[in-house]
Amino acid sequence: LCDYVIPNASELHRLCATLGEDLSTAYNRDGGTAHIVNCAHLLQKHGANNVLVTLGASGSVLVDKDGKTITVQPSCQLPSQSSVIDETGAGDCFRAAFAVAHTEGKSIHEAMHFASAAGALAVTKKGAVPSIPDRQVVEDLFGDSSGSAGEAVSVPRGGANDGDIDKCPHIFGSRLNSMKDRPELWPGPLNDVRDW
Repeated sequence: LCDYVIPNASELHRLCATLGEDLSTAYNRDGGTAHIVNCAHLLQKHGANNVLVTLGASGSVLVDKDGKTITVQPSCQLPSQSSVIDETGAGDCFRAAFAVAHTEGKSIHEAMHFASAAGALAVTKKGAVPSIPDRQVVEDLFGDSSGSAGEAVSVPRGGANDGDIDKCPHIFGSRLNSMKDRPELWPGPLNDVRDW
């Protein structure tokens, strides 16, 4: 199983809808953190470990595998001269930055904050690939360019070097929305989001 399942709110709801349980206890109409936590607990009941839910401009919520530790990260505020141009790729940048920061030894709070900075910067440019921020820009917004939290792993865009593949001790699950649109990437059935 994945160490971290990182859906956005709509992906979380679709995952929960596949579980075959009465969801009335999970869903509350306020749409707040309690709702997200309840849905994450449903996933954990069915085997998920850590559930980190991205909420766009509302930040993110991590429900630790113990089911009791809840970490809420507000969204990162953009500099005053920046504005939201295109949200495409923001969640991908968040997930990648979280994986990098966590793997490098940053605390959960620091990794979520770093990821929030990357996701926030991603909305300032049009397009998924052009919006991927450079690490230094993320660190500048994050406020920590010292690199003292852990060893930086230098991996060129587009893939890992052969020797770097074992440097990540975690398995991250993501891209739940896209799989239905890219069936050639998954050899299994596409009728159940849990199979992706």
